[in-house]
Amino acid sequence: MSWSSKPARLRPARRAIKVPKSSSVELEIPRQVPWFLYLIECLDGSIYTGITTDVAARYAAHACGNGARYTRSHPPARLLASVEYPDHSSALKAEYRVKQLKSGAKRRFVTELSLSATGFTAANITESLWKKAIRIP
Repeated sequence: MSWSSKPARLRPARRAIKVPKSSSVELEIPRQVPWFLYLIECLDGSIYTGITTDVAARYAAHACGNGARYTRSHPPARLLASVEYPDHSSALKAEYRVKQLKSGAKRRFVTELSLSATGFTAANITESLWKKAIRIP
């Protein structure tokens, strides 16, 4: 009998849950929480972009120094805009797209948002709005 120096890996047994056919079990579908893209103007004039499910709490975290590393050294001055998205994936894609813009284009984007509607949702962000934001001066 040979003994290995490595301990055996123990895995919990996988068991299927059996539900009787006669029972009426209601499965609760988790409600999808909306995600928000937000833009913060920092004290030095730079613009920080991020996503969250709670903009007010996230801004407070940035303001007290518990947010992102960038906002610890560039404290926030004000919240420029926030846009609601139906899920994390679409908010993440929008964040990437905004982060690719230069500072002037980000400011035009915020201006176009404020001119287009007071309630920002993903439906308000159209291709033409993106194109207006990234136009060359």
